[in-house]
Amino acid sequence: MKIKGIIYDVGLEYWPGQSIRNLTEVIMKKEFELIKNELGCNAIGFHGSFNSKLIEAAKVALKVGLDVWVFPRYINKTIEETLRLFEELAKEIEKLKEKERIVLGIGDELSVNCSNFFSGKLYVDRVRRLRAYITLKKLYPLIMGEETSNWFFRFKDREYVFREIFESFVTREKIEELAEYGKSIEKYLRNFDEKFMDFIRKMVEVGRRNFSGKISYSAGWWEEVDWNIFDIIGVGIYLDSGNWFSYLDFLKNLKSIFNKPLVVTEFGAATFKYASMYGGGAWSIFDRYEVERSEEEQAEHIKRQFELIKKSGADGAFCFVFLDVPEKVHVENPKNYKEDLDRSGYGIMKILPNGSLEPKKAFYALKELYARS
Repeated sequence: MKIKGIIYDVGLEYWPGQSIRNLTEVIMKKEFELIKNELGCNAIGFHGSFNSKLIEAAKVALKVGLDVWVFPRYINKTIEETLRLFEELAKEIEKLKEKERIVLGIGDELSVNCSNFFSGKLYVDRVRRLRAYITLKKLYPLIMGEETSNWFFRFKDREYVFREIFESFVTREKIEELAEYGKSIEKYLRNFDEKFMDFIRKMVEVGRRNFSGKISYSAGWWEEVDWNIFDIIGVGIYLDSGNWFSYLDFLKNLKSIFNKPLVVTEFGAATFKYASMYGGGAWSIFDRYEVERSEEEQAEHIKRQFELIKKSGADGAFCFVFLDVPEKVHVENPKNYKEDLDRSGYGIMKILPNGSLEPKKAFYALKELYARS
């Protein structure tokens, strides 16, 4: 595998006033050297809400010898604000030395990061709407009795989807009665996808106009994107109970359909038992159910995903994430499971109560995987 990467958070603001690590150049240099020399990465992907910190981190990483992928995340911003901020970023990235070692992403999961596509003032509110949208995507072909035109869902097992959605409240015979409902679903999905892709095209145009290097995107797996306008396909997809048997085909077909380099821009796991069943949504389970800490589960699920990614013929992958948000501190032997917030974290490093960092078992698992690839 050509690209062996890790996602690194340089400061994300999921909600106003969220605490953000005070990342100095000294701290970043030390951690980037750990990522390159100990973890065995040759690339680093930056997530961040602030252009100045994304630029600073890119400069440090290039000096350390890592290839750089930049994925700005202007969380809760409008389309207009996102376009303006991205234009400013692209102009600054263009000025950097060794820009041939930089891939500029137009963003990450823009359908939920941007505030215009799902209702909800905050990111977490829009994620809830996203779940309903994904259900509709699954629902439509079943109601209409036809294969979906959305290539993301062509490879789903329809019998599995039927059981997942309908088994508890409707019989197969009743599906025919939902045809009219299906037509309204089709209209909604078509309008949503057209609006979203129009925004994606504008973002790519801004990128091309201001940056002379390669352009990609870290798409959510549910987003219908025309990859013909990009240099590299980038999709974040976590293995979970819903795609356990279709994950590999999803990646193979994605690469085959568009015939371009493919990079999995996010894969990983939370740090509790059975987190593998929830994939990228495991963080939300922590708020609702008591969970048992398991670094073994995280490490094994990262191995499982990486082997499938490698088998798919993908050109690279970025594990999510080096270190999760500052609030997710690991507490040994907590009185209440929620005191150990790191259980919901995807970081391969953990934050201890004294502020120091320590590798998890997932760190060593990923190190071994990259050494063998």
